[in-house]
Amino acid sequence: MNRVGGIKAQIDDGKTGFLVDPVDIQETADKLVYLLSNPSVCQELSKAARESVRMNFLLPRMMYN
Repeated sequence: MNRVGGIKAQIDDGKTGFLVDPVDIQETADKLVYLLSNPSVCQELSKAARESVRMNFLLPRMMYN
């Protein structure tokens, strides 16, 4: 399943976000409904995503990798 290029390097599926097939509207809708129904999951995903960006993608970190 194609999950759109470099997105896979930025999102750890189920840990920092969800990867969905870009043409699968039902899968996208299902993930959105799941997130809307589970605000604590949204909080955990966003916290993990911010930490991932801080550890892997901020300019000083990328300059020295």
